[in-house]
Amino acid sequence: MSKVELKRIDVLRAGVIPGIIGAAMGLIVLPFAAILALFGRGGVLGGIVMAILAPLAYGAVGFISGVILAFGYNLVAKFVGGMILEFDTPAGVVPTSGPGSGVISS
Repeated sequence: MSKVELKRIDVLRAGVIPGIIGAAMGLIVLPFAAILALFGRGGVLGGIVMAILAPLAYGAVGFISGVILAFGYNLVAKFVGGMILEFDTPAGVVPTSGPGSGVISS
């Protein structure tokens, strides 16, 4: 077992994964939202607009949420230290510990 401290998260990269997941969720919600829009006041045009905006809006919200959370983590980790992650090391791989390695000796 090796322990590593997560000191910092790349803010923009942290937004990409939730953004993609959000866009995928928007695609899942899309048929239901489009059907509701068709039967509502929006009509066909509302359904088309909903079909375009749902994945984009969900993706944008996911991206922005990921960026804000990563920024918050980085800010807090400066003061209290990062999370300690524990990994099983595969057979034959010896983690190196030392200055700059990030590995915390147990």
